[in-house]
Amino acid sequence: MSNLLIDVMKKVKRIKIAQYARKVILMVIFLSSSLLSTEKVYKITGHVYDKDAAAIPYANVFLKGSLIGDMTDEHGFFSFSAASTLFDTLVCRHIGYEEFCTPIPFQTESPSYMSIILREKSLQSRPIYITASSYSSGDEGQVTLSSLDIVKTPGAAADVMWAIQTFPGVQQVEDGAGLFVRGGDVNETAVVLDGAYLFHPYKFESPNGGFFGMISPFLLSGTFFSTGGYGVEYGNALSGVLAMSSHLIPDVRKISLGAGVANQAIGIEMPIIQSTLGMSASANYSNSTLLFQMNRHNHEFSQYPVSWDINLNTVWRYSQQGYVKLFLFHERDNIGVSVIEPGRTEFYSGDNSSVLYNVHWNHTLSPKWLFKGNLAYSGFFKSDDFITLDLKTRHHLYQTRVAAEYFSSPVHILSGLDYFQHHENVTGTIPVQGDQADGVLFPVDVRYFSKRLALYHQWRIQAGDKLQSQTGLRFETDTKSGDRFVDWRQSFVFKVKPAIDLVLSVGRYHQFPQPDRYDVVVGNPALSSFKAWHYILGLFYQKRETLFRVEGFYKDYHDLLLQDPMVNYTNDGYGHAKGIDIFLKSAWRALSGRISLSLLESKRKWMDAPYLVATRFDIAVNATPVLEYTFAPTWSIALKYRFATGKPYSSSPGTYHDERVPTYHRTDVAVNHFFALFPGNFSVIYLAVNNLFDRDNIMDYRYSEDYVERVAVKSTIRRTFYLGVQTSI
Repeated sequence: MSNLLIDVMKKVKRIKIAQYARKVILMVIFLSSSLLSTEKVYKITGHVYDKDAAAIPYANVFLKGSLIGDMTDEHGFFSFSAASTLFDTLVCRHIGYEEFCTPIPFQTESPSYMSIILREKSLQSRPIYITASSYSSGDEGQVTLSSLDIVKTPGAAADVMWAIQTFPGVQQVEDGAGLFVRGGDVNETAVVLDGAYLFHPYKFESPNGGFFGMISPFLLSGTFFSTGGYGVEYGNALSGVLAMSSHLIPDVRKISLGAGVANQAIGIEMPIIQSTLGMSASANYSNSTLLFQMNRHNHEFSQYPVSWDINLNTVWRYSQQGYVKLFLFHERDNIGVSVIEPGRTEFYSGDNSSVLYNVHWNHTLSPKWLFKGNLAYSGFFKSDDFITLDLKTRHHLYQTRVAAEYFSSPVHILSGLDYFQHHENVTGTIPVQGDQADGVLFPVDVRYFSKRLALYHQWRIQAGDKLQSQTGLRFETDTKSGDRFVDWRQSFVFKVKPAIDLVLSVGRYHQFPQPDRYDVVVGNPALSSFKAWHYILGLFYQKRETLFRVEGFYKDYHDLLLQDPMVNYTNDGYGHAKGIDIFLKSAWRALSGRISLSLLESKRKWMDAPYLVATRFDIAVNATPVLEYTFAPTWSIALKYRFATGKPYSSSPGTYHDERVPTYHRTDVAVNHFFALFPGNFSVIYLAVNNLFDRDNIMDYRYSEDYVERVAVKSTIRRTFYLGVQTSI
């Protein structure tokens, strides 16, 4: 502990640089506020009560579409200042209560006092819209992780993927943001934004996913994450789905500024025509040079990780029934990092670029009919350079998705069509034998093209207050593999008691191999799709602040890839994954928290595995508790601990995954302070310490060809200090 205090003292001197960022932000804020706004500032105060006139502490009271607001104290009191617009909407939220909304006409200069009464959610009368193995945020389903939760999660670095890893069913396999779900590989989880699939959703991408997610949580209005048993609306994923939604028309004008040790960001939200046309845009720049120079780490860098992204989101509500959303996104990142091998150290260089252009349409024809659709393009461009390996990847995905929904109690019907056109080209050279610097080079020219069509139909029936049944069929055909198949997915929800639901789900899922696996030289053009059956049984409990879920699952894999000396790969692989996931989230006064526990067995005979054996993502036990304590109206501290048993590795010639690396331990802590620089302003300053106890986690081992020498592959992050500030005007 004394060494820890010494390190803290050293960091204090280095953190002073953040003070300059704060001064710059203050200057920009005051200049911008004087140039952009001449509106008056009004004070809004009030109390929040329940139906019995008891004060409700820690309720979130804010102006819709902004960060302007306050959290009620132990007496239910709130107070904040805001600039007047014609009609601002005041929102009050608290777990276990219905959301309260009311317009505020700013007509006088006197302080506006409001007495808000929240109604407790009626669990007995609400529809049983519960899906097996799913977690959501936003306005739908059970709220388990909001955008603010993502930002405040210790160790998550305000990253969606890192925060999702705190859920049960996501294994700690690598030191990055990759989503390894319930014994599946990282590429077996689909990522979707506003209905458009993101084939490469990570920054600093590697075979293990990437170190960060591509989409910022500040761009999102909600997320839906499923670890299995999801409906027929989603396909081409054996394990899970992460579906995200971006914001609609902003309610108020806002400029956001952020600065930290490794990141600078600016954003603007602008309602052009109130409730009709609006736009939001942001730009982010990240340079980790100072971060790594200030803190200890286990790698050398020829190029410190650098990235930037820009985005534009424009929404036009052409009528009360419908809107069109245009989302444009461009990101680029590059890195040069050491790769330690027995007896030597080499450097890997990567340069990635991603784009997404998406037009999303949503139209309510009547109270019973809803139509929605997408027209999207996503591109990914990557350069890899490692010893004698030199590859360039060009990936293009064109997609069209349309769907119709019919609502007529007690029936909900969903039908849709998906069309994908997929291009990929990989060119360059690779060494014939491993990574030998003086070996023979092999030319690579992979050219992939496919067209995939999917039709799906799903109907959900509410049989009284006790039972819900959902049945779905998904038909897909693919030109590259020649596959045609129909997947059947069925689920039931039984209401055992007003706050307790029992869920049963079974379904079949397909996924197509990665494009390079079809190459005539390094792959096999005759490959077909993989198949997995999901079987899930779960118990759900929710009452006010408490949410508890426990699920048992079994996944049966068929037609997986298996290496073959004659044709490179066949579809003779198979395997299974089984386990139990437990999730608990609750709050008591100023203390809130969640805990995830996963027990897993994942075995496959696939790729180079000689027999049915534990996979590299077979992490037997994962446990992640997250606690947050609000010790003052504007101060909070959060703590996260991550425990994971070691992943398998091969310790000698003739063995396969016979040993495991040491157990993974990591503790992260974050302190957040909310304050106002001037009336109507909302700001937050945060200090994070990742890997608090400076544990040197071992993620894998690398051996020489004769297995005489061994080096440990350690986690990148040692104890790391980070300071940042976020503000809005």
